[in-house]
Amino acid sequence: MNCYPFYPSDYRVEEFILDLELYSPLKKEWIKYNNILIDTGYDGDILIPITDFEENGFNKVLTLETDQWKAESVSGEEIRLISSFSEMKINGSKVETLVESFIGNNSLLVGRGILVQLITTIDGKEKQTCIKT
Repeated sequence: MNCYPFYPSDYRVEEFILDLELYSPLKKEWIKYNNILIDTGYDGDILIPITDFEENGFNKVLTLETDQWKAESVSGEEIRLISSFSEMKINGSKVETLVESFIGNNSLLVGRGILVQLITTIDGKEKQTCIKT
């Protein structure tokens, strides 16, 4: 089990984070991401910036569902997502994942689609998020 300390935030409550590696279909290598925000309001797996999506070749291996899935911003705006299947490593274990982005996206976050595949503990007393794979 790996634990990650809560990340300081400008908000009332610290942010929950984790580290992972994402397999790049273009580069044929694992790309490491640190301190990724866990967003329990996002029902997808992983959302990455559009620049990362394109630089790592995810736009070359889109799923058939691309443009069928929609996200809704905090302000209520509907956004069409582009999607690609890949793998991620968390704590050294591989997990199948759906990598998503949209035009103009700069966010990097992990959603409930990944959390439901793991044992995740948000420990407020110890101020840490623990992931068991």
